[in-house]
Amino acid sequence: TGDLPVLWQVVAEVLRGIGVRQDLEEERVQVLFAEDQHHELAWFADADLSTAISQVARFAKSLGYPGSMEDDLGVLLSGDSGGFGPYLQIIHFACTIGHFYDHALTHLYTFNPRGRVANWLFGRYPSILAPAGNPVLNNAKSVDRLDHLWARSKKGNWTQATALVDILSNLEELGCLAKQELCAAIRCLLLRVIRLHEEQGAVVPESLPPDHALRLLEAIGVQETRTTGVLEQRAVDAAAAQLHPEADGWRSRGLGDSVNTNNLSRRKLGDCDFQHAEEKRVVAYEAHAGRLTNVYVDGHVTSLHRTMELRAQEMEGIAALPDWRVEVVFVAHDVGDIATRKLEICDVPITIGVERMSDFLVGPDAEQRITTQQKTASVNQFVLRPIRERRTPDPIRQALKALAGIE
Repeated sequence: TGDLPVLWQVVAEVLRGIGVRQDLEEERVQVLFAEDQHHELAWFADADLSTAISQVARFAKSLGYPGSMEDDLGVLLSGDSGGFGPYLQIIHFACTIGHFYDHALTHLYTFNPRGRVANWLFGRYPSILAPAGNPVLNNAKSVDRLDHLWARSKKGNWTQATALVDILSNLEELGCLAKQELCAAIRCLLLRVIRLHEEQGAVVPESLPPDHALRLLEAIGVQETRTTGVLEQRAVDAAAAQLHPEADGWRSRGLGDSVNTNNLSRRKLGDCDFQHAEEKRVVAYEAHAGRLTNVYVDGHVTSLHRTMELRAQEMEGIAALPDWRVEVVFVAHDVGDIATRKLEICDVPITIGVERMSDFLVGPDAEQRITTQQKTASVNQFVLRPIRERRTPDPIRQALKALAGIE
C-alpha cells in the first residue's frame, strides 16, 4: 500500500474477495521448519552468535537490505539469554509467512498468529528462552501493525522492540525473492539461537590419550569428515600451531575461529596465520575439505588483495613491505593439479602453495616435525577445546567421537 492511508484489513478483504488464500498449512510449516534445521547447520557450522549475525548481515547487504542488519540483529539478540524470547518467536512467525507469501510482514494478524499453526511454531522454543503463552497475544494484542509507536510502548524491551520493527519494515522494502531468501537466513539464525539453549547430547572429553589423538588426526587426513569443514580446520589449527610456536617468536591469528569467520574482518590471510616480526615472515593456512580446485584458490586470492591492504599497514610499521615474505598454504584431501603460484600484493611477495591433508597431519614430514606428545597436547588444546564449546553443534561432536574411537 506504500504511503497511502489504507488499512491492511481492507487489503485482506479484497484478497479474500478474489479468492487469494491467506492461511498457513500446518504440514507445510512443519516441513519448512525441518528444512531450516538442516540448513542451519550448513549455514553456520560452528559459528557463535556474533559470527552468525555477521554472516546474515553480509547476506542481507548483498540482497539490498535498506539498513544495518548487523546493528538490528545485534540489538534484537542482545542480552544474556540471546534476546527477548517472545520477539524472537514473533519474527520467526513473520519470516515463516515470508516464505509462503509476499506479505507486508509488520501486519501479523492476517495469518492468525493465535491459531494452531502459530502455536505449534512458538512451541519449538525452549522454556528457558521464551515463557509459556502466545507471544503475539501477550505483546501485540489488538495491534493492527507493528510500528515504532508500538515499540515505544514496550518500556521494558523498547530497544529490542524497535529492532524487531526495523527488521520487519526493512524486509517489506525488498523484492519478493530477496525477502524470501533473507527470511530463510533469519529463520536459520533463530534456530541457531535455539540450538545454543538446548542441552548437548554428545559429551566430548577434555583430553584424549595419544592413541586416540593420533587416530583422530589420521581419520581426518584420510577423507573429508562431512562436518562442513569444522574438524578439518580444527586439525589444521592443531598441526600449524605446533609448527609455529609462540615461544619461537610466532604470533598467531585465527586459531579456533569458526569456519565462517570473515578473514577480512580479522585481517587474517587464511583460516589461521602466523607472523614472525624478526624474520619478517607470515605463514597462513587454509583448510579445505575434499578436493581443492583452482576456482577456490582464485576466490581466496581475490579476497587476499582486500585483506593485504589492511594487513600491510601493520606490516609496514615493522619493516618495508618488499622485505616481507608471505606464504599461504592450502591444506586439502585432494590437491589435484594445483600448482604453486607466486604473486605480489601491496609490494609484498606472496607464495601460494598446497599440501595434502594426510601429509600435513600425520605424514612422514609431520612425524619428524612434531612428536606424538606434542600432537596429543595440540589436539587437546586446538581441537577438543573449541569442539566442547556450546557453539559447536552435536553432529560435529558426534563425528569427532566416532573418528577418534571414543564412547
